[in-house]
Amino acid sequence: MINLKLVGIVAAIGLLAGCTSNIEKLRTAEGTGSPFTRALTEEYRQLTIFEADEMFDWTDAGYFARKGLAAAGGEVVLPEELGAWNLPDDKIDELGTARSRLVSLLDNGARDRVPELAARAQGRFDCWVEQQEENHQPDHIAACKDEFFKTLGDLEAAMGEQPMAATEPMMAPETYLVLFDFDKS
Repeated sequence: MINLKLVGIVAAIGLLAGCTSNIEKLRTAEGTGSPFTRALTEEYRQLTIFEADEMFDWTDAGYFARKGLAAAGGEVVLPEELGAWNLPDDKIDELGTARSRLVSLLDNGARDRVPELAARAQGRFDCWVEQQEENHQPDHIAACKDEFFKTLGDLEAAMGEQPMAATEPMMAPETYLVLFDFDKS
């Protein structure tokens, strides 16, 4: 019984040390690669520091530190996939629409044309997703969400696109019923 407890303690310390190690590495990491990946490194650095130093959320700080280190290495890191998070059901549509708008801009050249805005929008989106999953700090959720939509609007303007209203509902596709005779196309 004591051996199991000891193994558990050693494993927990190892996991925490790995997270802490990445957090500390990101604190001093220099971004490389494109202007976008350098700006994204800074976004994830700020998110990591907030989660580690102010929220004491070592798990999410370690997660964002890994994303930041990947960006620092020149990798293009994507905005959070919603399926990887335990989000409230009533928030998924809004987050999904927001992510689609962001990814569309990123894929249409925002990373190259306005890298700092693109990185800021992605960082604020990821912040919103993380805070929304926790779902217990309405001020933090609102701050990340509001900063995301402000930055997204700026990004859309810089890219020459008409921004959609943040609360604009998505239209459901019309349903059609087509009947064919048996064995006909």
